[in-house]
Amino acid sequence: MFCTVRVVEKKRGILSFLKYYLKKPEPILNRIDIESGKYFYYLEIDRRLCSENFSEIYRLLGRISENIIPCNNFNIFSSGLLKRFDSTPYKDILLLNSSSEYIKNDIFSKNKSLLIYDLDGRTSLYCDEFVPIVKRITVATSCPFRYENIRNRLFEEYGASLVIIDRLPNIKSFDYAIFVSHYTNAFPFNSFAVKNNGENCFEVYKGSGVSPDKRYIDLCPQGADLNDFTAALYLLCKIKELGKEKYTDFNIVSEIRF
Repeated sequence: MFCTVRVVEKKRGILSFLKYYLKKPEPILNRIDIESGKYFYYLEIDRRLCSENFSEIYRLLGRISENIIPCNNFNIFSSGLLKRFDSTPYKDILLLNSSSEYIKNDIFSKNKSLLIYDLDGRTSLYCDEFVPIVKRITVATSCPFRYENIRNRLFEEYGASLVIIDRLPNIKSFDYAIFVSHYTNAFPFNSFAVKNNGENCFEVYKGSGVSPDKRYIDLCPQGADLNDFTAALYLLCKIKELGKEKYTDFNIVSEIRF
């Protein structure tokens, strides 16, 4: 469960001052139903009802205060009582889906090799996407146990060999490389690299933006980040169809020569 939060600051003036002290505005906390019993919350609260650490929001939301998406620029997280929703795992999915689409459009991909650099081993379930479209997959991870069952299953179902290593290998040995949520010395986190042999370099792609179905866009409160909102619908409300989304923009951001 998560909550979108809007802190409202009224215009200053004598009339506003009198209205506030004659009748203090109540916080508005609404449950927004999505589908099949899924829902999230929307909170609107007057800034004057809040202390410096926004503990009033914490008391209203309880455990939900660990997954907040702000709807404006108030820094409500500085005290540590409230936690901004972490959309990083969803960014991994967007990267993998976008990378998969790129590789599918390469007519020579079935003769090429792919490296997935996944330090925590949290994207192991997505290897299936790449088995039919590349010749060889290597995973570099500090958590090889998370890939063991996947490796056995891929071999039984497809006859595919998944190589698992515990260090980052020489990138030049691969045609494609996916860097999941971790920074390396050369490649930025959440990026996709494609070898350009003609130029002796890797072209590095990064993505931005997401465009879910209109019914989900319409649910997103004004001012809330659509990427974070979509991620919360998928990760916390379990709207599975959003797991097929890709970055709307997936472009070259740099070249790394070798």
